[in-house]
Amino acid sequence: MLNVIKTQIRKIRYNFKLSKFPKPNIINDEIYPHVQNLRKKGISTEYNFHKKNEKAKKIIDLYENLNKEEIFDYVKQNSNPVNKSSYKLRISRYFPDQDLINFAEDKFIINNIKQYFGFKPYLRIIEVVADYKNNFFNHPVHTQIFHRDADDVKLIKIFFYLENVNNNNGPFQFVERSHRYPWQDVNLDEESVQKKYGENSLHSCTGDKGTLIFADTNGIHRGLVLKEKFRVMVTAMYTSDKPNFAKFDKVIGY
Repeated sequence: MLNVIKTQIRKIRYNFKLSKFPKPNIINDEIYPHVQNLRKKGISTEYNFHKKNEKAKKIIDLYENLNKEEIFDYVKQNSNPVNKSSYKLRISRYFPDQDLINFAEDKFIINNIKQYFGFKPYLRIIEVVADYKNNFFNHPVHTQIFHRDADDVKLIKIFFYLENVNNNNGPFQFVERSHRYPWQDVNLDEESVQKKYGENSLHSCTGDKGTLIFADTNGIHRGLVLKEKFRVMVTAMYTSDKPNFAKFDKVIGY
């Protein structure tokens, strides 16, 4: 009974805040295939984005010209069992700030999110992260556990792969259609997810470098535990200009 009450309270709060925003003109969705996918499934993928977009290509080129041994030594030296550092570290320091901002503010990305929101999005944070096999825990931790983001009712995250990602090095996973009722099922295991949303609802976002993913992370998602190697990607979060939590001091996460 208590869980039912908590769910109803979350629903009321969500719908109240949502009512404060202008409604998007969904008639225009027909020229935004990614927005159509986002409304239906909560996720959409653009493959080989770096071959179509100069700012994305610049990020890929910067990464490929970096000294990988230096980066991976930094990761190994700084990994520890505290918080997320057992499996994830930010490596934004290796990229020029302006190139990251230029990528996050790219017209293609912003226009798609603007159509989805119904207004111009606010860039909450952008960072480059390296995920690696966890040598401290033999079970999923933190963002490797199914969860929803609560930064805003208007929320999109993008993930841009800088390395090829397969099922062994931690693909982003999203439960399709779970974004429609973000006040429900805050904590679910894999068995419960498949039972409620269907066996085919869990979408594993594998793809080569240059893959760009849009996701409404009000939906249920996680990063799959790595079995080997690294997963390196750019992530950026977009919200309204009045998110649920205080704005970060800096838009680039280090």
